[in-house]
Amino acid sequence: MSASTHPYDDELPLTMRAHDWCLDCHNWLSQLPEGTRSSEECAQVVGWFCTLVPAKLYRAANSLAPMKQPYETLDPRFGDAMDSAGLATHGLRRVIEVLTARTSSHPNDRQALALLAEARDLLRATEREMPGLGPVHHPAHRGRQP
Repeated sequence: MSASTHPYDDELPLTMRAHDWCLDCHNWLSQLPEGTRSSEECAQVVGWFCTLVPAKLYRAANSLAPMKQPYETLDPRFGDAMDSAGLATHGLRRVIEVLTARTSSHPNDRQALALLAEARDLLRATEREMPGLGPVHHPAHRGRQP
């Protein structure tokens, strides 16, 4: 995609990587047999979080941009960036969990293996670019472990 279509491309490469991963996930999901997509936990988890993760990373990055403040120095009272990034990392960890189980039972599923590697890379990049992530801060998740 061109920079004119996505003006944040040069400034926020993490969000573009997440977007590309989302497209790869949707491609993999579209190739699964119909019954598998609606019944298999892995497909359900990947289908949910592959769309949520890029949106939350984009929101985290955009929440930081106007403040011109590094993520690790963000005041917790203005935690939209922290909440969004925390939910994204929670989602990536959950996707990694289900794809690890899937690839153990389907070792020849090359697309799932590639998605797993991409999810791990995306999680590492998120943790590197937005350090200090703790538990999920979203009110709907208070009291639950991520």
